[in-house]
Formats: sequence, C-alpha cells, structure tokens
Amino acid sequence: MDGSGNKIRNQVLFNPTFTVEGTVADNPEGFERLAVYQVLIPSVLTADTYLRNLIGDGIVTEYTATFETGADYIDTGIQPRWQEYQSSPLPNTVQVDAKADIVVAFDQPMKRDSFVLGDTFVVQNTFDGSVPLGTLRYSTDLTRVIFRPVFGDGKGVDSTNGGTDPLDPQVDGYEIQVIVSREVTNLSGNPTPRQINFQFRTKYDPTQPDFGDIREEFSNTFYKDGGYVAPSAPALWNDSGAPGLLAGVFTSGTVDPINHTSVVTLEPWAVGNVSAQWQALYYSTEVGGSSRTITGFDWFKYATSFATTCQNTSIYLGHSTSGSLSTNFTGNYSGTPTHCVNGVTYQIPLGTYTWQAGPTFTTNFAYNGTSNLILEVQHTGSSGGGFVGGTAVRGYAEWLENNTGGALRTAQTVAQNATYGPIRTANFAYETRFSYLIDQSEARSLWYDSGLTTPQYLAVVLFPSLSAQPSGTQLNLTFQGAPELPLSGGLPDVNNATDWEEKLTDVSGYRFVRFLATMKGNGQTKQVPTIDELIIPFIFFTVN
Repeated sequence: MDGSGNKIRNQVLFNPTFTVEGTVADNPEGFERLAVYQVLIPSVLTADTYLRNLIGDGIVTEYTATFETGADYIDTGIQPRWQEYQSSPLPNTVQVDAKADIVVAFDQPMKRDSFVLGDTFVVQNTFDGSVPLGTLRYSTDLTRVIFRPVFGDGKGVDSTNGGTDPLDPQVDGYEIQVIVSREVTNLSGNPTPRQINFQFRTKYDPTQPDFGDIREEFSNTFYKDGGYVAPSAPALWNDSGAPGLLAGVFTSGTVDPINHTSVVTLEPWAVGNVSAQWQALYYSTEVGGSSRTITGFDWFKYATSFATTCQNTSIYLGHSTSGSLSTNFTGNYSGTPTHCVNGVTYQIPLGTYTWQAGPTFTTNFAYNGTSNLILEVQHTGSSGGGFVGGTAVRGYAEWLENNTGGALRTAQTVAQNATYGPIRTANFAYETRFSYLIDQSEARSLWYDSGLTTPQYLAVVLFPSLSAQPSGTQLNLTFQGAPELPLSGGLPDVNNATDWEEKLTDVSGYRFVRFLATMKGNGQTKQVPTIDELIIPFIFFTVN
C-alpha cells in the first residue's frame, strides 16, 4: 500500500491450472513435467500490444526469463472419474463394428504409464476368453485412452438362441468386456475411485478372423520339459524359490585349470617376512572356454609347517592374447586388468593337503571366454615392509621346479626374486582353482497344442514385458513349431519341426509350438528376469 492507503497492484499471477480465468480447471496438475518454459513481457519498443500501468504508460524494457519444471506434478488429491457417457462404445451397446476403437474417457489427464494392456487395461471376448490383439493410444490432452484392435474383435458366432443381428437372427457378434483397474492414475498419481467394467456386443462380421491363445501362467509344471538339460543352469519353473513364475537363477561352479596333484608343489605365498609378486597364465580351454563371472580362487595347501600373514595383498585378473608370459608384468595383459582385491591382510592358516580360500574378492572379473587368463598376486609379507625397488619379490624356496609328475608347459609363471636373480619365468604352476558365478539359466516347454491345422501366430505377450525386466538383465525367447503327426490322434511330429526361431510369427502354420527361455541375471544387483505369464496369441479364419 502507498502512503494514502491505496493498494499497489504491481504483481501479475499466472495460474497454469487454468486456460482462461474463471473457467473450470482443465489442467489441475499445472505445467508439464521436466519441461522448459519462457516468460516474455514485450515493451513499447518491441510490440504493438504491451503491458501498461494505471495511467497508460507501457514498459520500456522487454522482460524475458526461462525456467524448468521438476519431475513431479502437483498433487491435487482429486481422484479421476470415468466419464461413462463420453466413452465409446456406450455400455451394453449392440451391433458395434468389430473394428471400432474402444475409448475410455476421464475427467482429468491420465498417466500413460499406468495403463498396461492385459494388466490394468483388459479387453476380453467373454464367449471364449480370447483377447483381441491391439494397441493403446491416447488423446492429446490425455483424458481419453483408446484401444485400437489390429484385426478387430472377431467374427462372431452362429446363434442357436437367436442373435442381435436384425438381418440374420441366426448369427451374432461377440460380447466384449472392458476392465480398467483402480491402479490407473492421473498425472499426480491419484487412482480412480473404483474399477471400470463395461460390456458391448459387436456386429457379426464374416470377414474378420477369430482369436485364440495359449496361456502359460507357471502355476504348475505340467508343460515344463523335465528332460531338457540346460547348458548353464535350469531356470526356476514354479519352484519353491519362485512360485507361480519362470525365473532366472544364480548358481556357482569351480574350474581347476591344471590339476597336477601328483607333483610336489609349493604354495603361492612367500614364507615369513618376504614380499612377493607373481603372475600365472591359464589358457582359455583350461578355464572352461566360455564367458563367466569369476568371483574368487582357491589354492591347494601342501605344507604343514607354517601359518603366516600376508599384508597389503592385492589380486588382479586380466585377459591375455599371448600364449606365454614375459617379464613385463604390465605388458602381459591385453587391456586393463581388474583389481579384484585391494590391499587386504590375508591370513594363511595351519593345515595340510586341503584347498584354502584365497582373499575375498571385492570386485568380480568378467571373463570373456576366449582370451587366456592371467592371475596376479602381490603382497608385502608378514612385516608389510614394502616392495624392493618398487617391485615385489619372492623367496627362492618357491622357485623350485619339480616336473616329476610330468612335464608342464613353460612360461606359465613369472615372478621377481631380489636375492637370487631378476624377474624370470618358470615351467611350473601353482595349483589354483577358480570360482565363478553362473548368471545364465534356461528352461524349455513341452509342446502346446493350438488345436488348429494352420494357425497364424502373433507376437508373444509377456507379463512383465521385456521392457519391464530389471535393469542389467537379459531375457531371450525362441520358438519351434511342429505339424501334427499323421494318424497319431493329435501328437506333434517332432521329426518335421522347424528350426528354433527368434519370432513367434515365424512358426505360423504349425499346429504345435514350444518355447525356449534363456535368462541372464545382473551379477552386480543379483536381480534376475522373471515371467509371470506367457501368452501365445493366434488368429484363424472359419467358414460358417
């Protein structure tokens, strides 16, 4: 207020929830999320129309500003309502075109991601339970959700009780049910107050295909192929660890690259107050010849007389394209090695003729399965006195070569000995075995029967979808089709089955179908892909 008590009107309020002042709000959540907006107030010098004060003077300097909105919408606290009589077809309508869109209208903009076809938005043929294939679309203002059928809602049926077709009382369309769950929300996350459920009946259309589907809900193991031997590990099919699911699984294994227990060897650790650094090379064939995540290693303890502490212990694993080692530690690697253990204190216990676990890995190594493998160990002995000349050394006793159990390939181990010579290679190997994580699993189904001679399969439907699987996981499905075995009474002719195909549509025309699921988990988060329901849809044409 000024000195006279008059209000000074020097502020203008812009409300983004209204389009015109005084009208009902048509965007109650405000501006769009994560959007950049510009504010412009033109001056008398830049526009014919400009902002004026109370005596009519315009501003002389143009004002501009930009701002960016955040990720969240304003929570209005208002639930969205279904606009029943603005939707189409209207509930209980008959003679609806089988190819017509289904429109569900709301009184507020809705959140697109909350509508999931087959889950929160369901369209179903009540006659046989089939699901028309279609896609969801949205109006520009997000107040309408549109289901567009790809092939229509189906032909219809002969009606023994009299149908709704005025031209032919002996035929009828299908009863189509639409269900929208309470999990759908408006932009600010408020759900609908109740489930939406309505029906309509289509017009009989002999040009339309009919629908069918095969559903695997993994509630039992009836269609699990128990004779399938998974190359990695079997996936969990309605297992106690994954009831009602097909789920990937993590397992573990070990590989002993060079098992030479007949050779008297020494342990890969210096005795007493001795620093050490060494590398050992293993061929890809010796570590399994397949990609895997290495999670640690064990070593075989022969000695009975010592227990010691190795300070500042570090473990490296890396790839190598060379078939031998040189005295250039860094140059032996192809690429950068992984620092699996970083400067820990490692205690060697008493004991004899037993496997001992090496230092616990803090970072696993992603072995590519094709390159050779280098294991590098370094530590500063029991005193932690450091490396000689900046490079670790080791005691002469552990340089003894013993090939009485058979010749070993040369240049397998490389180390430095400060007292008895420079860095050198030797033709012996420390006996180690590697632990690895099996992050891939597989499952195969038995043959499902479509009941049709030549069905046309459509794209497979998964819940959760491929895009909804946990980050860093992989899910791959392949399919195989087979005709009916002649004179078998409905058995698949497996000798004339197709190759395994990446697309379900590629096995169209075959009565029987089965799938192979390959599931790979995320080794860092330990999450795995899962399938709650797998649907194999198909269309077919019949003649009444």
